[in-house]
Amino acid sequence: MIQNANPFFRAHEVRVETYMMQAEAQHLYPPALAFSAQNEQMEPNNRGVLDFRLADRGQPLPRRYSVPCDFPKTWAVVIVQSSVRKDQCRQFCESLVRCAQARGVQMGMPPRVDHFEDTSLEHIREQFDFYSKHRCQFVLVFAPGKESSHPGDIHHVFKLQEIEHGVLTQHVSPKIVEKATGRQGAIMVLDNIMLKMNLKMGGANYEICAAQVFKQANGIRHDILSEQWLGSKRMFFGLEMSHAPPQTLFERRTGKAPAIPTIVGMAYTISKHMLKLNGTYWMQQPRVTTVQMTTPMVNAIKEALMTFHVQSGFFPEHIFVFRAGASEGEYKKVAYWEGGAFTTAFAELINERKMTKKPALTIVVCQRNSNYRIIPKNVQSGGRAPDQNCQPGTVLDKRAMHSSLTEFLLVGHRTIQGTAQPLRCTVVLDTSDPRIKLSELEQITYALCYQHGICCSPTAVPGVLYSAGDLATRGRNNWRTSTADGDNIQEFDLPPQGQSDDVRAQAQA
Repeated sequence: MIQNANPFFRAHEVRVETYMMQAEAQHLYPPALAFSAQNEQMEPNNRGVLDFRLADRGQPLPRRYSVPCDFPKTWAVVIVQSSVRKDQCRQFCESLVRCAQARGVQMGMPPRVDHFEDTSLEHIREQFDFYSKHRCQFVLVFAPGKESSHPGDIHHVFKLQEIEHGVLTQHVSPKIVEKATGRQGAIMVLDNIMLKMNLKMGGANYEICAAQVFKQANGIRHDILSEQWLGSKRMFFGLEMSHAPPQTLFERRTGKAPAIPTIVGMAYTISKHMLKLNGTYWMQQPRVTTVQMTTPMVNAIKEALMTFHVQSGFFPEHIFVFRAGASEGEYKKVAYWEGGAFTTAFAELINERKMTKKPALTIVVCQRNSNYRIIPKNVQSGGRAPDQNCQPGTVLDKRAMHSSLTEFLLVGHRTIQGTAQPLRCTVVLDTSDPRIKLSELEQITYALCYQHGICCSPTAVPGVLYSAGDLATRGRNNWRTSTADGDNIQEFDLPPQGQSDDVRAQAQA
């Protein structure tokens, strides 16, 4: 136990401070969420609390999505191994269609319902080949097994076909069907499904804008959040990696090199609509904790920039990259390797005469599992965890932070259990001139915690980073499913021991 009575501490004259450091934190105003009509906007109250609900007492509130998706006319329903009854399926689809139309999505009943008894990868791949040839764009799947992580899980099999054939899928378990067709909580369940489906098909559930309370407190009239801080000339990226599990004892003793690749997930905004995201993932050498400056990453960045140009009509002037999973010892590597990949992509687009000016680049490393904790000075004894913890929007950037780094702590989520674990955000690279203000970066980061779009509360990390983590996990599951959990492992060549970063950069160029 760490205490002053420890004999080793006493021998080296090390003293453990028993009192927690006190520092002054700030509480940021949450953004307002704007739907299609002006009178449907969700505003935080005077205490800075945003009550995000789409239903009240079992009845849907009149809120339509800001950008309803173009729901495909050709879509299908698949019932796997009789997981739901036909009458349940029809009742669920009818309720889902009513919910979609109430949110502004023109959705009709499915023209085709199929029953799958064979859940092998070959059979489902054959069926999706049929859907793809007949221009089916969406498949709603009723099947159990979503909670499993085994590569043979039907959920992962369908998600692999989504990548191979370009047919979107939505997995609904029998438990969700029972809740959606029941008497209690059905509206909430259907709304959660529609929030996800609308985003999948290119829509936007709401827009993030400055709250009226925030504008009044700061004496401004224009929407500084959506027009400037999250403006159309700015683009936001998220980067996260999924590493392989530890090697077995036999593999370690025999000195076998790691063979399961590391998956890199990247998500990015494509327009002024912060909830409209695209993304991709790729593989790199195992056990490498920084994204390598290789062709896949440079090409992914170029494709993202071209997509932004097609959707917006211009290239971004300032790019923000939120990077997860890097420790303090890797800050310089992230700035060198990953910042170099963005610089290389800019240079190639300029040489190809597609881009005329190199945008500013700001890379922020976000640590979810830092050792920092923020506790209010006055804690309500016997209160619930959300009341005893710091409220969403609590930010700390003084005294407790590193003196030579530009960083801050942010509690963006609502803590349901335990002690709030803040997000440590550190700026490792900023080429903007003048450099972005720390207060502005804090407001941007917190506003993006409302970017996830498929839940009624802010997330602990910016939504673009949350999506990047989901993509990395999806890539890992697709790799496991396609290789039958490692039966056909591709061998990756590792760099020689002791090779310098400069030599490796020249080899990758």
